[in-house]
Amino acid sequence: MKLLVFAFALTQIAWGHARLATPTPRSNNAGIKSGPCGGLPKGVAVSTFQVGQSYTVTVQETIQHPGHFIVNLLNGNHQLITQLANVVDTIQVGTQNVTITMNPALGVGACTDCVLQLIQSMEENPAVPTFYYSCADILITDPMAVATPIPIATPTPTPPASTPTPGSQSPEPSGDIPTSQTQAAEELCGVH
Repeated sequence: MKLLVFAFALTQIAWGHARLATPTPRSNNAGIKSGPCGGLPKGVAVSTFQVGQSYTVTVQETIQHPGHFIVNLLNGNHQLITQLANVVDTIQVGTQNVTITMNPALGVGACTDCVLQLIQSMEENPAVPTFYYSCADILITDPMAVATPIPIATPTPTPPASTPTPGSQSPEPSGDIPTSQTQAAEELCGVH
């Protein structure tokens, strides 16, 4: 029986460290050690943020470690857009709030497929930190963005070619000015 309790305690230690509590993460697993999001597919829950606004991200730590919490904004392909926060882990076990701002000066703009990534950097040995990951799928709106219509080119009408009437003469071409599009193309290509 003691062996069973000890084995259970070890699995709890191995599977728990820190995760996002809010916004809703892709997984409630606090023990994801592979970045950027533990190989988890895009989640069903999507939280909405707004450019220029500040938000509170809540981190839940299940096992205390000295270190930092890093909050990054990633695009839908999990590539870094910008780091939103890097704060010291101040809790033993429980939750810690981290304030982030969707600052356009940091490259934050409207995004329909973005990811908020939490990295817990455990630094018992600062030379070789260990990382745990948690991700939430987010949408970022920008109320100041104005939809710019794409201009549509309208063709310029070509005047109809004039046909000389019997007995009238066509105007003589003057010097080196081509008298037709065909002649112009021939001259540009060096054909005479």
